[in-house]
Amino acid sequence: AIGPSDFVSFYPVADWCERNLHCNFEEDLPKPDVTPRWFEAESGTALFSIIRDPIDYYQYTGRDSSVVGRGDGGGQKFIDSINTLQNFIPAKVDRSPSLTIEGGCTTACYPQK
Repeated sequence: AIGPSDFVSFYPVADWCERNLHCNFEEDLPKPDVTPRWFEAESGTALFSIIRDPIDYYQYTGRDSSVVGRGDGGGQKFIDSINTLQNFIPAKVDRSPSLTIEGGCTTACYPQK
């Protein structure tokens, strides 16, 4: 058994993953839009969520077997079975870097190379 003080000399090894998302803009970026675009959202806004725990093939496809059938529920079948929002990790907006831009950056502010 591992106790609380064992981490002084023991470094546990676990799985670790990171996901980088590369975005392509379909919007006419210099032109203001009627509604705020995802990259203009306020800090703290959740753009999407990722399921916290891995799911298997059958949960992902909503199937009971590997054969396609009429009763397949798709991934939504699994999503509907989740009874707490704590199973999702939200991807939230952090606009704090925009505060360092001279003159501010609140609207029509988008990443540039």
